[in-house]
Amino acid sequence: MTEALNTVFTGLLAFTVCLTALSIGLATSGRTMRAAIRRPSLIFVVLANVILVPAAGLAIVRLVPLSPDGEIGVLLCTMCAAGPFALKATQVARGDLAWALSLTVILLLLNVLALPLWTALVFDRSLSVRAGDLFAVMIAVILLPAAIGALLRRTLPGRSEGWVKPATDVSNLTLVAAIVVGVAGNLSPLAEALT
Repeated sequence: MTEALNTVFTGLLAFTVCLTALSIGLATSGRTMRAAIRRPSLIFVVLANVILVPAAGLAIVRLVPLSPDGEIGVLLCTMCAAGPFALKATQVARGDLAWALSLTVILLLLNVLALPLWTALVFDRSLSVRAGDLFAVMIAVILLPAAIGALLRRTLPGRSEGWVKPATDVSNLTLVAAIVVGVAGNLSPLAEALT
């Protein structure tokens, strides 16, 4: 992917997640968020994402013959618990957005510890995770837009409800645009993979 297309792709994805987080804040009450965090299943889901999924990835690369690049891809995908894009996936699937927001934030925070530990175990060296960058992205792309949405919901309750659908619709459009840009930027690798 060219540098320009990569920048556009990344920007569109970030904007998609920001609008999704804003719409979650607009649509979700503080009570609902607190209830999501207090669910007993939260501990199991967090442990599964931080321990069981990476262990399953390790088992896959040990049992299934893969290229070295394939092994690294499987391991990194299974070691990285959650990501901000999970919010959009949950919204598209009409899932529990308060739960998704809570879980995404917790798992992103745990990635700071879990990813270096798993990479040290698997690759005989630790991958450096820049916690400051991770926190900055989490605040800018997830927490700040969600907090703005929650503030608007609290201060303008009648009007803010009407903003949820437009924010969701625009985030859907930016997601489609990101997919188009991503495919356009990777046409030659895609063509090679298909031949």
